[in-house]
Amino acid sequence: MSLESFLNETHALLEDAQIRHALIGGFAMAALGHARATNDVDFLVDGRRHQQVLKRFLNAGFEVFFHSEEVLQLNRDHPLDLLFANRPVAQEMLSRAATLPKYRGIPVLDAADMIGLKIQAYKNNPRRELAELADILKLVELCKNLDRSRVMQYAEIFNEQDRLNNLLGDPEP
Repeated sequence: MSLESFLNETHALLEDAQIRHALIGGFAMAALGHARATNDVDFLVDGRRHQQVLKRFLNAGFEVFFHSEEVLQLNRDHPLDLLFANRPVAQEMLSRAATLPKYRGIPVLDAADMIGLKIQAYKNNPRRELAELADILKLVELCKNLDRSRVMQYAEIFNEQDRLNNLLGDPEP
């Protein structure tokens, strides 16, 4: 099964169960204009539906290789990472997700929210810092209408204001 077919199937599993979700990770980067290599599918999913999500994927033949209150990592034909939106800020991210032409019908987080998750990712795992910062720079470059104030709110949560100010630079006139 191709990775794109896998993406569509995992979206359908969530959509059919009416579980709010949004694409994040490499496929979301591509939807926002930056194609980069990826070997998995990543979604932000409604954390209030945690147990239903787990059952849904187990019933579909997925194997769990990591499970916590925050993350569910599965595998079947390809790796699948589900990040649970447990806090109000993550629930707000889901509410802003929109479908984009690249992946019809699949909600995708906007660039500012993606940057927020990328800050969280490198703060939680410093070995990911360079890759996440490269993605942040690319999102800043691609998204001319980036909500800079929301990015700075995320930066403040993780005490990364100086770094993000440097990465954002001055907005173009």
